[in-house]
Amino acid sequence: GFYDESLFFQLEALCPSGNVQRSQPEFMRARPLMQRIEPQSANKAIRTEFLRTTGITFPNGHFFEDMYFHTNVLTAAQSVSFVMSPCFTYFRRYLRPQITATAGDRRFDAIAVTKLTLESFSKSLEFHDPSTRVAVLASCLKIVAWCEASISHHHRIAFRRTVAALLAMIDPLYLNFPPTLTAEAGSMDKIRHYLEVAANAD
Repeated sequence: GFYDESLFFQLEALCPSGNVQRSQPEFMRARPLMQRIEPQSANKAIRTEFLRTTGITFPNGHFFEDMYFHTNVLTAAQSVSFVMSPCFTYFRRYLRPQITATAGDRRFDAIAVTKLTLESFSKSLEFHDPSTRVAVLASCLKIVAWCEASISHHHRIAFRRTVAALLAMIDPLYLNFPPTLTAEAGSMDKIRHYLEVAANAD
């Protein structure tokens, strides 16, 4: 599962007003924390005009599309506010198949959406901030690693090889972890381990 409480506590300490503007110096410290929050659309309230102006949408025909939406919304936002208490309920329909409850090849979509997300983010100015860049990669690979761990054994080797192919295609700067990363980028241990394992897919 995904538990974001510690991230919200860090955001609360960094932005006690519950809001941060891109023009404020603390925005770039808050940005990696915001990225690491579970990448879904249900945990956000976004102005319709913002979406119309930016043209941000979901990638058509893909599951795990929230990764792309989450990253692009945060990259374009000029102001972000936080609600420090639970305010939505996820309703699970037990009689209907769901992507989170299956182990089939739909989980490969996480790799495709990761590729779209990393390509899109690499065109932004924020890409050149090491902590935010690493947070974007880590947030995507967190979903990819979860998919790999829960995909059927039949698909696992092909999944790992597809991840290795993805890593060979992305901007090499994503895989450069400078020593100047801020604490807000999070621990690099899990992402380094997954990258090492994925790179040796064969």
